[in-house]
Formats: sequence, structure tokens, C-alpha cells
Amino acid sequence: RDARVRAAAVRLCEPWLKQGDADAHQRLAAMTADKDFEVLRQLILSLGWSTRPDAVKTIETIVAGHLDNEVIYLATMTALWGQRTPLMDRLLAASEEELQQTPEIGPVLAQSLKDHALEALAH
Repeated sequence: RDARVRAAAVRLCEPWLKQGDADAHQRLAAMTADKDFEVLRQLILSLGWSTRPDAVKTIETIVAGHLDNEVIYLATMTALWGQRTPLMDRLLAASEEELQQTPEIGPVLAQSLKDHALEALAH
């Protein structure tokens, strides 16, 4: 199956995600291991519309495996703008020294995420 078709299918689920539809969320959550970054990007952006609390957890599942990918990072910052999540809380609590030693996140990306999170929470 073509990645563009999968990404389009994810976008088509947004009306149901906005309504908190459990089946739509479950089907999209099953796609978190997709190998195409554009599909993962669309999953994150679409799940950002969800009213379900487990949508954030699904987004963080995707992010956990791809924290060094700029496409995933930007999609996550867009989808979670202004929300407090465990990942954001961890980064907000981290010192600069801890950010330098974060194995799954590049130090520059970690600092950037922290800066954006602080800015988002200030609004």
C-alpha cells in the first residue's frame, strides 16, 4: 500500500477523532509502527484533533521511537501545542545538563522542545 494513501486515510478519520470515536482511535493507534514518516506525521497531526485522553499517549508512543526526526518533532509540537504531557513535563523539569545526556533525544532538539513547551504553556 502506498504511504500517500495511508496518510490520506488517516486524514479522513479526523471527523470521528473530533467526536472521540473509540474505534477510529483504536484503528489509528494500530498504525503507530508504520515505517513511513509522512504517515506517522499525519497520525500525530490527526490524533491532535482527538478528544480522547489516550490520543496523547498514542502520540507519545510514536514520538518515543522517533525523537530525533524533525518531521515527527514538528508534528508533535503542532498537535500538542499548549498541552501538558508526560514528555513535556519531563523536559520542563530537566536541567540543561540532563538534556545534554538524554539518550533518545539529541541535546539541541531536547532544548528546542523545552523552549517551545515553555512558550506554549505561557499562552
